[in-house]
Amino acid sequence: VRVGNLGCWTHSNPGEHGVYDASWWVFSHPGNSPRHRRFLNNPIAHVAETNKNVTESVTLTFPSWHPSERWKHWLWAPKQLGGYGDIIDFARLPPEVQGPIMARHLGVVAAGDVDDTFEFCGSPGEVANDPLAGSQYALYDEADMAKVVSTSFDQDHELEEGKAMVWTSLVLSAPDQLRQRVAFALSQIFVVSSTGLDMLRKQTEPFAAYYDIFVRNAFGLFGDILKEVSFSPLMGRYLSYLGGKSFGHNFEELGLHLYADENFAREVMQLFTIGLDMLNENGTQVLDENGIAVPTYSNKDIMTLARGWTGFNTQEARSNLEASGSLRKQSQSNDIDPMRISSKEGRDAFPKLGLDYGNGENRRYMGDGLPLCSSLPPRAFLSRGATYRYLGSDPNPTMSRPDVPFHSRHGKSPRLTLSPELSSLYKALCNAADSDGSGNGNNKCR
Repeated sequence: VRVGNLGCWTHSNPGEHGVYDASWWVFSHPGNSPRHRRFLNNPIAHVAETNKNVTESVTLTFPSWHPSERWKHWLWAPKQLGGYGDIIDFARLPPEVQGPIMARHLGVVAAGDVDDTFEFCGSPGEVANDPLAGSQYALYDEADMAKVVSTSFDQDHELEEGKAMVWTSLVLSAPDQLRQRVAFALSQIFVVSSTGLDMLRKQTEPFAAYYDIFVRNAFGLFGDILKEVSFSPLMGRYLSYLGGKSFGHNFEELGLHLYADENFAREVMQLFTIGLDMLNENGTQVLDENGIAVPTYSNKDIMTLARGWTGFNTQEARSNLEASGSLRKQSQSNDIDPMRISSKEGRDAFPKLGLDYGNGENRRYMGDGLPLCSSLPPRAFLSRGATYRYLGSDPNPTMSRPDVPFHSRHGKSPRLTLSPELSSLYKALCNAADSDGSGNGNNKCR
């Protein structure tokens, strides 16, 4: 298309000349199985294996006979590392990409001893697979999309049955039977079910990791159990607060009058902790002047506490997580590691009032009792071990808001810019005395 005197423009896909991590596609491409049966090379890996030219060995061409919707369906965008010709900080690449082979390919100089392995920090109690212990899980071939195709493993089974098989084999043979019984009792209180987690019903590892919370804390503190359960991705999905947004976020960013999800805020009180009615020390109900049981919370309390369960999201996926079926066609989620809280992803930033136990005189905001900023010593934020960043007018993109609509609506990115002429802070940071005390102002600001 010719546009005036600006020259010719060619319509192209936004993903053209993008640099992607295609490791997952090597295993997930639906053409793998048919080619394997004909003893042919992997359709994706062979590009790197057969081409000696560096440019050709890293170039994948999207087939012209595939519809463009297929690109979106397989969600390549989350795997994009940058664009061809970009200068990328190796340290900011996803951990699964930062292997020694990639480092050598890019000419990265490593400090210290390195080998061809890469270690991930797994979930509590996670250990490496032991081949000598045998394979107890069936192989799911995505090309067939329906059935378990491997019959050479120790025990073939339907994927949905894996959870029950692992649990039964462990609890019936474990030497610590009291711990197992306490764990089972706790699991009947903090309930999650594959019935409400259809996307994970064929997986075993997420449910095993969740159940391990109770095994690990069977003789520990109830508060520790409640905290781990609250940060569990399974509980976040099951009671629908994973990805929950505050009313402020929904209104300001989306223009919608949507309040925070109240599901978990209600259940954590009704089912997991205090119950519906206030109790005396002997376990009997507290009654008002009319002989009616005094409730432990109101609907207003639920709405208030629901704001505390906003901003929870899963951590980044890592390559040593179980995935099956449709999950491998998408960017795999991390339903093992504890969720993270992000202030930029819908977290409600305002105070949350706690429950009223009595006449209201003892009612406090959540977090009261923790150290206040005013209680800290002067300049505690600059003490040993503290971390602070001066972002300036051109910070690293990962440190600023990535949402383009916010920038376009407000005209510019909301970043702090210090004036060299007027700002005392700028002068203190950039014109500080040199190490020799000369005060020549040779310090440089970035």
